[in-house]
Amino acid sequence: MRTTLSLFLALCLTFSPNITSQAQDLARAVLSDNGSKYLSERFPNTNSLPHDVQQFISSMPSSWDETRQLSCSAVTARRSGKTWYIAGINDSSEERTFPLDLSFLGGQHGDIVYFGERSEKAFFVSLQENYPTQMKCRPNGGFVLVIHPAGNPQSMNMPLFQTKYTADPSPLVVGDTLFLFTSHDASPEDIPDPNERSSAGFFMYDWLLWSTPDMVNWTEHGAVASLKDFPWRSRDNGAWAIQTVERGGKYYLYAPLHGHGIGVLVSDSPYGPFKDPLGKPLVWQREHWNDIDPSVFTDDDGQAYMYWGNPHCYYARLNDDMISLKDSIVQLPHIPNYQEGPWFYKRAGHYYLAFATTCCPEALGYAMSDSPTGPWEWKNYIMTPTQRDRGNHPGICDYKGHSYIFGQDYDLMHLDTYIHHERRTVSASEITYNADGTIREIPYWLNQKPLQQLEWLNPYKRVEAETMAWGRGLKTAKMGIPNTGVVKDMPASTGRRNMYVFDIDDGEYIRLRGVDFGKDARRFSINAAGTGNLEIELHIDGTDGPIIGKLKIASTGSADNYKSFTTKVKKASGVHDLYLCFGKTSGDVRLDYWQFK
Repeated sequence: MRTTLSLFLALCLTFSPNITSQAQDLARAVLSDNGSKYLSERFPNTNSLPHDVQQFISSMPSSWDETRQLSCSAVTARRSGKTWYIAGINDSSEERTFPLDLSFLGGQHGDIVYFGERSEKAFFVSLQENYPTQMKCRPNGGFVLVIHPAGNPQSMNMPLFQTKYTADPSPLVVGDTLFLFTSHDASPEDIPDPNERSSAGFFMYDWLLWSTPDMVNWTEHGAVASLKDFPWRSRDNGAWAIQTVERGGKYYLYAPLHGHGIGVLVSDSPYGPFKDPLGKPLVWQREHWNDIDPSVFTDDDGQAYMYWGNPHCYYARLNDDMISLKDSIVQLPHIPNYQEGPWFYKRAGHYYLAFATTCCPEALGYAMSDSPTGPWEWKNYIMTPTQRDRGNHPGICDYKGHSYIFGQDYDLMHLDTYIHHERRTVSASEITYNADGTIREIPYWLNQKPLQQLEWLNPYKRVEAETMAWGRGLKTAKMGIPNTGVVKDMPASTGRRNMYVFDIDDGEYIRLRGVDFGKDARRFSINAAGTGNLEIELHIDGTDGPIIGKLKIASTGSADNYKSFTTKVKKASGVHDLYLCFGKTSGDVRLDYWQFK
């Protein structure tokens, strides 16, 4: 069989070598024993190619782990690691349709990126919803499908949060804690109009808060503010990208009210409660709807600036009170590739304006300046555009000796469907700077390893149930406040309030990374309430790893009557990932917090 495949590949590469399309060149590279060399000869200058194609060329495997000739003799599948490349070549002068049987790949998959062509010299790149059953191929053309593995939180850089859909990350370091404010894409069940629950629009009613001491285990704090906190708003949808900053012990949350300018809320704590000090917009250019995505930074001399806007970028100086403008609004000259979502900051004497680049798909790019008001010079992409994503929004900070960029994607939704909805999730990556201040480009989120944990988690202190590194399928809520997408039913900004985990199904789990048990943990307790029952198995280092304890939670008679449930544990010492695995669930069970002794 191997001899037959080798002969087939050789024929593919030698037949009509001078009549090829660009997409056929990609297919021939997959079939080549040295695809990188082949592509470097065919594409000596890749700058004019689509970014996805540039990434395809730069990441071409140097060797293959497995090769399969499919039932259609013109199509071959090759595997490198866990990624499959399906390549087809049409060497005829007529359009052909190739049947595809990809059942050998199994049912689960990650992103499927199609590389084809609209014409002989025009690439077409798209994200596929599922395995195609056939592929049309232009005369003397070709195609490649790159099939990435299904998302795995243990080995891939997956989104930070799973209990809610999140976007527009805004980091804020306060002491030893990194807070992350996000916008919130409503889950279908929280969209008030049933007819809109399957649509592709934006449904955004409030803003969320998360925190971490270690970059991998995050505690959810729920809604920190909502549209209801701006009674002068004109719409009950459109809680878009915010930024929260601290000055003089006060916290200022700048929020766009789509179609009604930019407002500001103030609090004594990053948790809130936040109040509206103005009762009107801080900025509202009534002649257009460009006033979105505010970013605020206070320079070393105490002067604060606010940048914002789509598709134009504006700035204004703020007064020391942070809730009024010092002078008039300035529209910047166009920065190449600028679209929206500016993130303004200063580092090592350089001013940076990171942003989402020209849509669509949006990427993460940046400009630099020697002045807080420009002129701004486009530098490069931090993350290049890719069909694996659509929109983006940067947030950048330094924390505990590391530099991080936060952005957004659809990778959590893609675990369930590739039909497009605005159900985004926030991801993060460490970034590094060159000696001249420029930022080194990073790969797409899923092509990176999980973030490095900065410190171990102490299990002998109270750990909130909503603290997790992974908890897909679970839901969370503030105690006494039901989840709702109806703005009139939302409370005003509540400030810090206890939360709980609920909607627990068999097979779901909470993962915590890097738990330091020390010499020997003896007991595990969890505070829970509900009218149902639940069994918890405590595993280390995987859902199928060693079991260190088991616990049954019985009905407490009420979802508000919390009780402590305790079990003995054994062989729990040293540093391990901890998994709270759920089974035999029935009824309503709510988890508050847990602790080892």
